Amino acid sequence: MSLMPPSRRHVLHLAVGAAPAGTPKPIIERVAQATRALLSTPDYQQLMTDAGFEATPESSPEEFRAILAADVALWTPVVKALGLKID
Repeated sequence: MSLMPPSRRHVLHLAVGAAPAGTPKPIIERVAQATRALLSTPDYQQLMTDAGFEATPESSPEEFRAILAADVALWTPVVKALGLKID
């Protein structure tokens, strides 16, 4: 039995401005706005495309949090089944 889910698209999520728990929401939103502005520029989008990434300027901190939670839920059983540990 394979631990890998069938046909799952694996995506690398780059968290620009990831902040510690408890960071005030206005600060998180300010960083998110600046990030969206950068990701919306054609030059930066081309840079990301050339590097093999897809810029998603429409994303939000809440969406990233949900994606991260889903990834943790997906991979936790695999990590536990393999007995992986962080050194």
